[in-house]
Amino acid sequence: MSLELATKFLTQRKTTEYLAGVLREICDKWSMRLDRVRGVTTDGGANIKAAVKQVFGVDKHVHCLAHQLNGIGQKVIGNKSTPPSEVEMTPAEVAAAAARAEEDADGDFDFEAEEAEASGNMRRRRKIVRFFKQSEIATAKLIELQRAEGIAEPNCLKHVQEVRTRFNSCYDMCDRYLKLASFTARVLLELQRSRQSKARAPEALTAEEEDTLTEMRDLLAPLARATKEISGEKVCTLSKAIPVVRNLVKVSIEPLRGGLVKAKMAQAEDADAANCEDGGPDAEAPASSSNGDRDEFWGEWDEQVKRQSRSQSNQDMAGGIPVQLRSYLDRPPVARESNPDPLQAWQSFKAEYQFVHQVAEEFLCILGTSIPSERLFSHAGLFSTPIRSKLSAKHLEMLVFLRSCPVELWFN
Repeated sequence: MSLELATKFLTQRKTTEYLAGVLREICDKWSMRLDRVRGVTTDGGANIKAAVKQVFGVDKHVHCLAHQLNGIGQKVIGNKSTPPSEVEMTPAEVAAAAARAEEDADGDFDFEAEEAEASGNMRRRRKIVRFFKQSEIATAKLIELQRAEGIAEPNCLKHVQEVRTRFNSCYDMCDRYLKLASFTARVLLELQRSRQSKARAPEALTAEEEDTLTEMRDLLAPLARATKEISGEKVCTLSKAIPVVRNLVKVSIEPLRGGLVKAKMAQAEDADAANCEDGGPDAEAPASSSNGDRDEFWGEWDEQVKRQSRSQSNQDMAGGIPVQLRSYLDRPPVARESNPDPLQAWQSFKAEYQFVHQVAEEFLCILGTSIPSERLFSHAGLFSTPIRSKLSAKHLEMLVFLRSCPVELWFN
């Protein structure tokens, strides 16, 4: 169960002391004992991290893995990102910034890319996508060309614009542009000749620029997959952190040989993902993608878990460990594919491994990302609209909480 307990309107600067007071206020309101809180996941903002450690203890803070992965992707494409918890804006400024990000009207981005080629490619691609978003004629011709190729209209694609505040949006834009590259070039050329659109059609990307875009898409793809793997809020995600980082290294840096962004990717992962790699099996050779329908991202890890389980079976450790834990470690591993939620799998072990189950249930519920709190902005936006401008912060908090309550909580 995932509940949105509080939606607070912050009236002061986001200092450590102020945020710590807000956290204590929320815990007091819901009668939560601080020593019973097992983990608090936040972004990398220094203020919120210090507040969590001050209120709950140093060992309770969990750094959001999704923000770390997104930081790696932003460094690859040369963008600077600030953790949301460190941004100082009024509610009106937050709403205006969100509108600008969604509409992307002016395209004025602050780039500090180390590679001029990559950043220039990104600017040109954004300009092209923005043109299609603003031109009905260009979009209509794009769909018309796809239909001429035998694609049914419901399956015709449109360009996707990047939104800096949305995870994986850069990958989605790159992937969609490459799928529509041939149609896009034909539409732009036709509009340049006929001048049917009010705005001048931009030049299409060259073959060399498309090669660069393909390399960036291939490099961002594992990050997008990893982000989706750990972005759930009703399933276990913290236990996936180490496997996801290990798999990410295998399917991103090791197989790629491109020279444009590989060095930047390696530097970014060394700096941002190192704190996630505290354990797990040793790395081996990259997984081959030619094994039929095997999951390229998880295939090598699944095989490694099975091999390690067989090698450790029936082996006692020096000094001994509890019998129940030894019995659990000796049993065959649960298939990850057929049991995506470890908490549900542990319900079947409750009678056999009573004490181990208690530990698993206590710690597996900790989330590996703070994405649910990011979704809270969208959920609050469903209620806080211009036609409800007099809605108080207290009533908004109530509405957001009631919306998050599951059906069984309402009727059972």
